[in-house]
Amino acid sequence: MMRSPGIHSAGVEIVEVVHEALIQNWERLRKWMDEDREFRTWQERLRAAHREARMGLIRWLRHSRPQNVLSAPVIYAMIVPLAFLDLCMTVYQRLCFPLYRVGRVRRGDYVTGKQTPAGPC
Repeated sequence: MMRSPGIHSAGVEIVEVVHEALIQNWERLRKWMDEDREFRTWQERLRAAHREARMGLIRWLRHSRPQNVLSAPVIYAMIVPLAFLDLCMTVYQRLCFPLYRVGRVRRGDYVTGKQTPAGPC
């Protein structure tokens, strides 16, 4: 710390912190702080948008189109069988491939999916 020549009105000496002077004159640190500030601003905007978009089940049912309400259970019901299939494939690869001396492969090279925007049925 470094002393300033001033005295506070209560009779206490005013002290200037040296690292504050370094922060103000250190360009790289200032850039990092600015970038972090931009990220924090973006993060807070995202959280606010998420809070606004989040809704309860009853509200969703009231405001959704009938085809969304009817198709949602079918879509979400497919998650369990697909997760089970993925588990079975993983166990099969881990157990059987070494027994038959099959080299390890990335499943993503052979099992692909294409995401397309949902359109009218």
